[in-house]
Amino acid sequence: MYPTIKALPLTCLLFALCTVSAKMYYIDYDKGSDAYNGLSKEMAWKRCPGMTEFVGAYRHQAGDRFIFKGGCVWPAITLPLTIKNSGSENNPDIYTSDRAWFKGSSWVQPTFSGQHSRTQLLRAESESFFVIKDLRFIDFGRAGIENGGKAIDINSCSHYAITNCTIAPQAWIGLYLHSYSGATEEGILIDSNDISAAGQAIVLAVEAPNTRMCRITICNNAIHDLSSQIVGETHGDGIHTWNSVQNDHSQFISDLAIRDNRFYGDFSCGDSGTASMTSLIYLTDPGMRAIISGNVLTYSATTRFASLIWVRYFDSVAIVNNTLVMDPAQGGIGIIVGQGDAGKRVVIKNNIITGAKYCYYIYEDASPTITIDNNNCITTGPTVAFWNMVGKTWAQWQKAGNDKSGIQTDPQFLSGADYRLRPSSPCIGRADSLVGFHFPQEGAWEKKRDIGAHEFTTIQ
Repeated sequence: MYPTIKALPLTCLLFALCTVSAKMYYIDYDKGSDAYNGLSKEMAWKRCPGMTEFVGAYRHQAGDRFIFKGGCVWPAITLPLTIKNSGSENNPDIYTSDRAWFKGSSWVQPTFSGQHSRTQLLRAESESFFVIKDLRFIDFGRAGIENGGKAIDINSCSHYAITNCTIAPQAWIGLYLHSYSGATEEGILIDSNDISAAGQAIVLAVEAPNTRMCRITICNNAIHDLSSQIVGETHGDGIHTWNSVQNDHSQFISDLAIRDNRFYGDFSCGDSGTASMTSLIYLTDPGMRAIISGNVLTYSATTRFASLIWVRYFDSVAIVNNTLVMDPAQGGIGIIVGQGDAGKRVVIKNNIITGAKYCYYIYEDASPTITIDNNNCITTGPTVAFWNMVGKTWAQWQKAGNDKSGIQTDPQFLSGADYRLRPSSPCIGRADSLVGFHFPQEGAWEKKRDIGAHEFTTIQ
């Protein structure tokens, strides 16, 4: 029989009613020591709990905060930083910086450097409720050398956020967010990061039966200049989803919002190999309910793209209010849907697609259940799209029931590098606000009255 509260001694009762509060710890690689208590800037640790060779005394409490000193560099010998504890719903553990605490004359994010040694930079497994914020992760490998590495590896974790970080790892994959738990992982936020120098910037993957990743938001990130890792036989991607077995529908990704991200810069092959980009956003393998909205997808250089957006094996996808800008000299395809069980419903509305050889390539497996309307399509030739492997002019495309309210007009961007709309843009006021299915994430799609990623305002 378990004892009741009344049977406990008073001292035990008082202990049970007390809670140990979370603490703030400081980490200074240059002047800190693991022999200190870490509770002040003057008594900062050299390493953080979870780092290689940390020897300090530490007892975890949910909500602990770890403050890394700006300007300091934690070398490969201290890495990876491993998240070894979980916070709680109301008290996540936070790994971050303080912009008032730095060495030198100006602010530089605390930096975790693999020193080109192929040392992993950050990892977590089976933890939850943690935040990685305002840190810098660099130099897993070397520019121009294929390495197959995953710089940041978050495995089978839920309720976490990676925000305001700089990630330039020189690795095959920058952020590898995956699970083989056989359970549901949910509540993932990747927000306002600067990601470059990775063959695939962000990968979401499920890797075992009965494994699901749900309620994922990837927003406000700058994904650019991946060229130095588009090497060897790499197929590059900005954001890519996959699972381990294409026909195993017990493992899937759902409720995915990819919104308000910017893709730009050099995506060309970085060596003499056969590498090239597949897509800036590439959804493949079983999944359901995804929204791709408010993104600006462009580039300054590329060897080859299959397309800027490609959706395969996903059910219920909305591609709405994006701006896709391609180099007319290179052409290419704006959006591909299909080539393998494309899913039951795909909606493509309110997008600007300009400079493409073809705006769309719609495979036979996708064509019965796709809705395409209200887009502005500017191509380099008369063929606007391929539908079931048959090329269509604009008149033929509209006659087939597509883009009946669409236009083929210069969108009138502010400039060649600023894709906001001029007051005279024909895209203003032409958006269709009906998508046709629901997304559970708050703010997954902000309805707009204009076509394209940027809504016109009088104050630009």
